[in-house]
Amino acid sequence: MTRTKRSTDLDSITRRKPLAIGEHHQETLGRGRYLQYHKPVGGAGTWIVRGYDPKTRKITQARLGEADDFTPADGTRTLTYAQARAKAEKWALDRAAVPVKKDEFQPALRTVREVVANYIETARMERKKAATAEADRKALETGVLPELGDIPVAELTASRIETWRNELASRGRRKTGPKRLGGKVIEYLPMVDPELAESMTPTELQQATEAAMKRRKSSANRYLAILKAALNLAAKTGKIDKEHMPWAIVAPFRGVKGQRIRFLSLEEQRALVRGCDDIFRPLVQGALLTGARYGELVTAKVSELDLEGGTLWVDGKGQDSRPRYIVLTEEGVEFFKELSKGRGRGELLFLRPGVNRKGGRDRHVILNNTRIRLSPGEDALLRILVERAGGLVLYSELASRLPNVMPDPRKATVRAMNTVEQVRHKLQHQGRPQFLRGGGGVRFALPDSDSLEFEEASEAVPEAPATVLGGWLKDDAQGPIRKAYTAAGLEPLTFHELRHTYASALINRGVPLVFVAQQLGHADTRMVEEHYGHLCETAKRDAIMTLAPRIFSPQAKTVETEPEPPSRSRKRR
Repeated sequence: MTRTKRSTDLDSITRRKPLAIGEHHQETLGRGRYLQYHKPVGGAGTWIVRGYDPKTRKITQARLGEADDFTPADGTRTLTYAQARAKAEKWALDRAAVPVKKDEFQPALRTVREVVANYIETARMERKKAATAEADRKALETGVLPELGDIPVAELTASRIETWRNELASRGRRKTGPKRLGGKVIEYLPMVDPELAESMTPTELQQATEAAMKRRKSSANRYLAILKAALNLAAKTGKIDKEHMPWAIVAPFRGVKGQRIRFLSLEEQRALVRGCDDIFRPLVQGALLTGARYGELVTAKVSELDLEGGTLWVDGKGQDSRPRYIVLTEEGVEFFKELSKGRGRGELLFLRPGVNRKGGRDRHVILNNTRIRLSPGEDALLRILVERAGGLVLYSELASRLPNVMPDPRKATVRAMNTVEQVRHKLQHQGRPQFLRGGGGVRFALPDSDSLEFEEASEAVPEAPATVLGGWLKDDAQGPIRKAYTAAGLEPLTFHELRHTYASALINRGVPLVFVAQQLGHADTRMVEEHYGHLCETAKRDAIMTLAPRIFSPQAKTVETEPEPPSRSRKRR
C-alpha cells in the first residue's frame, strides 16, 4: 500500500526530483479535489486526479498522463504541471454531472463524535487498564469534540484539521473549575500569566511566550495523535469510508516535545542509593539494575524471578511497555538472589513493612454483576441519588451528607460536585447510568437494562489505621525519593528518571538499540532513538576514537593479530 503525502513541490521538474520514490504526493485543488503525482521506481512520474463527493461519500480517480520529467510535454500523453492541473479541473467539472448510484458505501459512523465514542468503547474493552481509556476520553472531550465533534467525517478535510490543530497551539490552556454546563462558553487562559508578565523585560516576555507556545504545540500533537487513532480505527473496521482519509496527511508540529531526559552518573547513582532509607533502598537498586517502571517493579513477585536464567519477568504497562523478560547482569542476579532469600514464591519482591494505611469499612456497589469499590463519601451520595432517582438533588444537600463537613458552603458544594463526578467515572465503565447536571444539583437515572444494588460494608477491615506488611502503592515513592535526593545533595528527580539512567548506561556501553528497546519493553527502537539518539552518536564517536588503529601517526600502535594456525603438512608421494 502506497502512502499519500501532501506536497507543494509539484510545479517544476527540479522540485519534483527529491520527492520520495514509490509514494503519492498530493496537492489540494479545492474542496474534494486533489492532484496527485506518483513517482515510480524508474521512469517518469504519473499525474492522477482524485475527487471526493461529500453527498455521495464516494471517491473517484483517473490517470491524467505522464509527467514531463524526461520527455517534453505534448499536452495529451505527457503533461506539464499546469496542463495536468487544468485537465484535473475539467475532469472534476465533468464528474459533477454524474448521477448518484444507489449501492454506494453507507458509513456506520457519520460524525467525529460517533467515531470518538466508538474508539473509547473499544479501548475500554481491549486496553489493559481502564484508566488509559479514561485518559483518552478526557483528552478527546477537552481538545477535539468542542471544535470537531459535530462535523461529518465525510466532510473532514486536511485544511479543517490543520486549522483546528493551529488554533489549539495558538491559545492558552482551558480554564478549569466547576463542571461546565451545556451552552457555557469555554474560557482560555493567556499564554503567560499577566501578573508575571508585568515584571518581565521584553526579552524575558518573548522567551516565556515562545516556551508557552512550544508547550501548547506539544499538547496539540497529543490531541492530534488520539484523533488520528480514533479515525484510523473506524476506517480499519470499515465503519467509515477508508478511501477518504484526509487526516493521514496532517503532520504534527516538529521539534516541540522539549522533554527533559536526565541521566545520573555512576557517582550520583551511588550517592542516591546511600541517601535512601533501608526500606526504599532495594526499590531504587532494582530500578537501576533493570530499567523497569515503578508499576512493574512493585507488582513483581518472587515466582517471576529466574536466577538460573538470569531474568526477571515484568507485566508491562499497556503498549508503551510490554510484558517481557529483563536480562539481568551478574550484579543484578546477586542483588535479586539476596532480596528473595527465604521468601515464598507468591510474595512480592519489594515490600513496604511497617506502614500505616488508612483503614475503613469497604463499601461496594454491584452494577451489572460487577463489584465496584466506593469510598464512604461516594457510597453516601450514590445512595441518596438512587433513592431519589429522577428527582433533582441539590449539591448543598449532598455536601451535608459527606464525611467531615466543610464549614465554607462554596467549598462544600464544589466537593460534592467532585464526588458525584468520581462516582460517575467509576460506574460508567460497567453500565449506562445518567447523571444530569443543572439547576444547582444533579438528577440520577438508571436505564432498565442496568441492575444496581448496594453491598453492605465488610467487617474484615478495621476502622482505625492499621500497620500492614504490604507492597508499594501508586504514589508511595514520591516522599522517599525526595528525601533520598535531598540527603544525597542531588537536584530534584523523579523515580522514572532511574529508568532513563539505566537505558543511557546501556547505550553508552555500546549495547545495540534493539536490545535496549527489548529490555525497556518497547515494540521497536523508535522511542529509544527519540530519547537517547544523541547518546548513540557520542558512544559511536568514543568507540571509534578509542578502538580505531593509528595508521600514519608517529605514535601509531601496532595492531596485534593472532598467529595463523600452522598449515597441514602434505604427505609425500
